[in-house]
Amino acid sequence: LFREYVCRKSYTNAREPSKEILEHLKIREGVMNVSYLDSLQKLTGGIGHLLNAQESLVYPEGTYIPQYQIDAWFEKDVEGALLAAQKQSTQIKVPELEDALVHVNFQLGTNWIKKFPKAWNCMGCHKWDDAIAEVALNSKGDGPSRWAKQTPVRVSDFVGALKKVRDKGDEYGGV
Repeated sequence: LFREYVCRKSYTNAREPSKEILEHLKIREGVMNVSYLDSLQKLTGGIGHLLNAQESLVYPEGTYIPQYQIDAWFEKDVEGALLAAQKQSTQIKVPELEDALVHVNFQLGTNWIKKFPKAWNCMGCHKWDDAIAEVALNSKGDGPSRWAKQTPVRVSDFVGALKKVRDKGDEYGGV
């Protein structure tokens, strides 16, 4: 899939996705060739692709999805996640977070910062421990966030990336 993906698409606004990003997304999301309801009861298929209303009519729950469709959705979804991650990492002036942000944008959507505005603000101010708490903990701070409950490994991946940036020290306002 990687060779096909890179050869078919010419990126003008985003870098090409690395083989590692593509493979990691497939591992984290899983690859399903039938439509199914995800943990939020949203119709999903392929590689973590949320089906829109039109796609839901073509691929109702339990319907086989051909590989060419899975590949097309993945290409489009990855491109959107890459573009958003590129913009976000530039906004917060931390290019090292771009790969981690690709994963967040792919999973939560490119408007994830509206779901986690405090975390995004903390990232922009390079307050890494506060950003970590915002994504990992609930609003009371006494348990996991809803995101962490639903997909703890994905949150752990992102927290790990934030900690790595934090631990760089002065370069990004860390320790």
